[in-house]
Formats: sequence, C-alpha cells, structure tokens
Amino acid sequence: MKITICLGILTLVEYSKDLVALMMRQFETQPKVSVESILERIFALRQINRRDQYTLMTALLSKDSLSDKDQRQINQVYEAIQKGLIRIVD
Repeated sequence: MKITICLGILTLVEYSKDLVALMMRQFETQPKVSVESILERIFALRQINRRDQYTLMTALLSKDSLSDKDQRQINQVYEAIQKGLIRIVD
C-alpha cells in the first residue's frame, strides 16, 4: 500500500506505509529541534539540506500539531524549491 503525502502545493511524494511508520518512530525519538529555527536558517541561506528536509517532512506527518505559521512557512519552502529559489544541498 502506498501513501501519498503532499508537501507544499506542488510536491506529491509516495511512501510505503511501513516507511512512513519508520519515519514517525525516528522523528519521535530525535532530539526536538525548533522547526522555526530550521525555517529561519533555510530562508536566510536559501538552501535546505536533506536532514532539514526530512525533519520538516516528518514534522508535517507527526501527531504534534504545528502552528499555522509553521505550516505556511513549510509550504513556502517547498514552493520556493519548486521555483528554484531554494537549493537542496547534501
């Protein structure tokens, strides 16, 4: 079974149910990093690394509720990636 996750307006990603469950378990055991601080860094540097991308994606999927502001900013990040305004770096 595949689960489709919308990350921003234009980004659709398909993951298996098992992979989503694994990502959620890992996110819940990671030290809590402020989503706001990650977003500030992404917008300041105009780049996102894979770890931050993963953290934002799992934050969207987590049972913890994000503020409306954080959700809007995460959507803005993914829209900026689609437009080429934010680069993905390793």
